[in-house]
Amino acid sequence: MRRLLLVVVLLLAASLATRSMAADVEPPYLPKAPPVPVLYNWTGFYIGVNGGGGSSTQSFSGTQSTPLGSTAFGSNDGLGGALAGGHIGFNYQFLSSLVVGVEADADWTNYTNPGTAVCPTFTSGAFAGLPAGCATNNQTLNDFGTVRGRLGYAWNRVLFYGTGGWAWGHSSGNSIPLTGSTASFSNSPTGWTAGAGVEWAFLPHWTARLEYLFLDFNNVATNYSTTAPPLGTTTTHITSNNAVNVWRVGVSYLFNFGGPEPVSGY
Repeated sequence: MRRLLLVVVLLLAASLATRSMAADVEPPYLPKAPPVPVLYNWTGFYIGVNGGGGSSTQSFSGTQSTPLGSTAFGSNDGLGGALAGGHIGFNYQFLSSLVVGVEADADWTNYTNPGTAVCPTFTSGAFAGLPAGCATNNQTLNDFGTVRGRLGYAWNRVLFYGTGGWAWGHSSGNSIPLTGSTASFSNSPTGWTAGAGVEWAFLPHWTARLEYLFLDFNNVATNYSTTAPPLGTTTTHITSNNAVNVWRVGVSYLFNFGGPEPVSGY
């Protein structure tokens, strides 16, 4: 009986000693998992302003109907100036890094040429082959707008994109022949546009962009009449091709109605 009691006491003592030693031993170090990066979310509606400048080239040919016979002429113009306007659009981000969207914009411009001398030549009548006098043409691209699709790749807070779609414009000008009778004209061409840009989300809801657009307006018809006594009334028809280059910067506010709240980065 005493031996049995002694064995029980020894077993209890050994058990307590083992637990005490285990408690004093620290568990092995377990490295913490790296934080999961939180990416910027580009999905949502946005609105913004932009400004910049650019240039335009215009090649044109024309005919005139005069009391002394028909004339023909042709020339090239270069225009340049500043622009300012706004834009509105929607982005949708999918497959982690792809962004598709649509955007519309409108810009006021003052792309102006300093005046181009146009000197028609008679093509019919008694004076065929002779010069019909010269005129100075002045023209300004007053405004333009586009409706475009956008497709881009998002590298967290930086978005690289290409864009393209439909474009419209409005231009006006005047022609001043040697007789001094000024004729005014205007037109509203439509065409296509394409370009590319980069956009940076510098705050959770604010982005900044740098963008280039090319606008193309072909076969633009312009008609006007000039009355110059004693020659009478001259009717002019011009067909032109216009290439417009646009460089602009902009700032946008992302409402983000279409997805989770955007974040500033990691």
